[in-house]
Amino acid sequence: WRAVGLVDWRGKGRCTGALIRPDVVLTAAHCVADAASRTVADPSEIRFIAGRRDGFNIGVVQAKSVSIHPGYFATGASYNERQVRTDVAKITLRRPIPDVVAFRVAYTPPVGAEVALLSYSQNRQSRLSIQAPCRIKGRKTEFLELDCTSSPGASGAPYFSISRDGTVRLIGVN
Repeated sequence: WRAVGLVDWRGKGRCTGALIRPDVVLTAAHCVADAASRTVADPSEIRFIAGRRDGFNIGVVQAKSVSIHPGYFATGASYNERQVRTDVAKITLRRPIPDVVAFRVAYTPPVGAEVALLSYSQNRQSRLSIQAPCRIKGRKTEFLELDCTSSPGASGAPYFSISRDGTVRLIGVN
């Protein structure tokens, strides 16, 4: 799980993100953008802390660029279904995180499948929390209804499917 880490927006808060390439992090748009002012964080204010555990980490890298879904600001500051549908961001890092295998992105498994949520929740930002197994209870276009619980800080956290042979695939963002 070394490719899961903290997305730190200086002065604005922390979320969770996951490497989908050695130098690209997937997270939630609200972790790096302010919907009320319609601004995206300056990359110099964003860093990714990979594999954090009890004061140690695999690597800390500054963002080179930050991109959000183009429809994210369409609804302004009202957090509704339309905005949630576009609440995704890509952070390109200044350099790859060494010796970390990025997660492959896959299609969502069917209703009833077991998944896992990995996050650095607000109460536990020094150690990764894992909720597994969670089940996919329902689906509505891009939305999944899950029986996982999450808390602040779990925004942007990855959902994974884990096959019987142990293959891990990223299937969604909290």
